[in-house]
Amino acid sequence: MSSRSRPTSSSPGRTSSPSARPMCPVGRSISPIEQSSSSSSSTTGSQLVGLAEGSSLVEVVREDDPAVACDRSDSHPSAIPLMDFSWVDPNVVEKSSTYSTAECVAEFFVKNPALKPGGLSSYFDVVPCGPTEKVCMGRPGDGPPFFYMYTCFFSDLRVSLPFDTFTMGVLRALNVAPTQVHPNTWASLQAFRLLCDVMCLHPSPSCFLCYYASHPAKKASWHSLVGRTGSVLFDLFAGSYKRFKEHFVKVIIRPEATTIFFDESGGSRFPLYWTRKPCGFKEWSRPREGVDELKILSLFDALPRRLPCRTLLGAYAKLGRWAAVRGMGFYFCV
Repeated sequence: MSSRSRPTSSSPGRTSSPSARPMCPVGRSISPIEQSSSSSSSTTGSQLVGLAEGSSLVEVVREDDPAVACDRSDSHPSAIPLMDFSWVDPNVVEKSSTYSTAECVAEFFVKNPALKPGGLSSYFDVVPCGPTEKVCMGRPGDGPPFFYMYTCFFSDLRVSLPFDTFTMGVLRALNVAPTQVHPNTWASLQAFRLLCDVMCLHPSPSCFLCYYASHPAKKASWHSLVGRTGSVLFDLFAGSYKRFKEHFVKVIIRPEATTIFFDESGGSRFPLYWTRKPCGFKEWSRPREGVDELKILSLFDALPRRLPCRTLLGAYAKLGRWAAVRGMGFYFCV
């Protein structure tokens, strides 16, 4: 991982390439102190891409209801929980999960056999949520670290765990937890990652973000990236994404996976819990060096705008990545 910078009032992420420059919105300079403030290897994360394609069932463990809200803006394990939801949109706070029993969680993965990850149970415990548990809650006391995931991330958008370095880099750059990102933005991220994979390129958070703008709401809510005028890569996965807000599970990180999600200093590689101040920017600076990054920009600049995100991800889920691309071959005749 490369160094982090601090555009506006939040911390952007580390890139997926150890040699890449710090990411920042246009007009933000990076000081030598910020350039050397932190670094961590992305080798572990990149080696774990595709672990969610196995066949064993996820281990489900019953977790006591924490019933505690906390603000973990820095997502650091030593942060102190606070009983405060005033900074969160009421529409988020009022939602509780329908996955309130171990049976419900197990049934979800049984009905979605493609989501039974071979390596997942070695790194995580997927557990139900208590009746008063909210998706914007943080880590209560000294309990094990965790993060929430909406089930539609798995079933609709084919998000896999553990996250690769690209996904962690985007979350860190935006300073948002996984469930703080709207599903339509997750879909665009997934489509970008898939196309880079097809073109045998390593996706770059900076390359992805330079096609978007970010305008956080005054109160924390589901964050969406907005395609910049003339640079909208993908159309919306769903014009009105409904029935996802009450369907979330808790993913507890086992000690064996600590190095995957935490760096040497103990800081998380992306925010595990909801943050008060997602990163806002009108324009993210385009990478100007790096062979892979320049090639990615060249290829995506040449593609037609508003590619059908739902079609691409759906074909990939049913037919595999190469069949999906062959079925959309006319989009690549540029």
